[in-house]
Amino acid sequence: MLVLELLGVPQQDSPQLCAWTDTAFSMTRHSQEEIKAARGHLEEYVAGMIGERRERPGDDLLGALVAERDEGGRLTEKELIGFAFLLLTAGYLSTVNAISSGILTLLLHSAELDRLRARPELVPTAVEELPRYNPSAISGALPRVALEDVDLGGVTVRAGEAVVPAIGSANHDASVFHAPERVDVAREANSHLAFGYGVHRCLGAQMARMELQVAVATLLRRLPTIRLAVPEHELRWKDHPVSRGLLSLPVTW
Repeated sequence: MLVLELLGVPQQDSPQLCAWTDTAFSMTRHSQEEIKAARGHLEEYVAGMIGERRERPGDDLLGALVAERDEGGRLTEKELIGFAFLLLTAGYLSTVNAISSGILTLLLHSAELDRLRARPELVPTAVEELPRYNPSAISGALPRVALEDVDLGGVTVRAGEAVVPAIGSANHDASVFHAPERVDVAREANSHLAFGYGVHRCLGAQMARMELQVAVATLLRRLPTIRLAVPEHELRWKDHPVSRGLLSLPVTW
């Protein structure tokens, strides 16, 4: 995973970190003890990496964050650990889920898949359309609390009330998107919310776009006859509370 490389995670540690992350953010596939243990392992790993960067400063992203904490003083120790934890876990989960969900969307819409094979220059617009149609983040991870009364769609949200943005629903809003229930790999003016918005916009949005473009383009080039190896109803989804993704995507070619 690119985000793990940017953080300076040794390649041999990546599979274990990914496994801990999947467990830590599950809801029903693991016991509470297993979930707590996985989170603890991740926190210990992050703290250990921070300690290593202090002993042996490096030029990776984590090294830069540690330097900012120790020299710039604009991060507290708690913020440093939390930020590193977020980058490691969310950077892995969101990207893996977006790639698998996006490829599945193409495999289930053969006409658009054929269109993309014939016109690979459409990969950039396809990469915007796939997370709009089938977002890995179907809702905002954290509730937003209204600071004052506000009217939204004919409903008044009172000051102090909390709301959770329905990203999946917003991305299918017919007042914003023409034929929102149709996949269109050439869709333009695609103002989807798959990467969030405003101060809550995904920090790694541009990197995620790059990874998705490379993944889709490479897969179509190297496996031009790719197709699902099992019926759609046999696919199993992760039980993460906010990030929707497949446990596996069996394909053949």
